[in-house]
Amino acid sequence: MNPNISAEYIDKIKIAFGIDSEPVIRYNHSEHYKCHIDR
Repeated sequence: MNPNISAEYIDKIKIAFGIDSEPVIRYNHSEHYKCHIDR
């Protein structure tokens, strides 16, 4: 998951995708999520 998404959105994501259980969240700090300004 994008590390820029704060934990407050997890419940909203669970509702939107119909997830009932507690998901395993793995934050991906790859270059994919970096802004061109950060590079």
